[in-house]
Amino acid sequence: MNSRIVLMIFDIIIMGISLVLLYHALTMKKTKEMPDLLIDENEMKRCKKGKEAEFVMALQPKLFVFSVVGLIAGAAGLVSGILHKGAARVVFVIALLVFLAVWTWFTAGMRKLKDKYLKPM
Repeated sequence: MNSRIVLMIFDIIIMGISLVLLYHALTMKKTKEMPDLLIDENEMKRCKKGKEAEFVMALQPKLFVFSVVGLIAGAAGLVSGILHKGAARVVFVIALLVFLAVWTWFTAGMRKLKDKYLKPM
């Protein structure tokens, strides 16, 4: 299998995961409930009393940004793989670097929010 096809499959997977995360980000805003995909039920039981909705609403915008950037990066990679041109590759590399930066930002932000809202084990 050609390496370009493998990367395109990976880009489709990133887009699919990003769509699921985007759905959860939008759902979180309405329900103010944490999806098990992000933090399981047992871990949420450690949330400080009365702070559950605040925790969800603090994480929701970070998840929204991360999911949208992931969707864009996956789409850029897919287009780059299809076109296989220099300009498309440059756009993909930039999108990938932005995605990695946002992923780092999201992970650090989630860790800080866990430290703030969850009781230590």
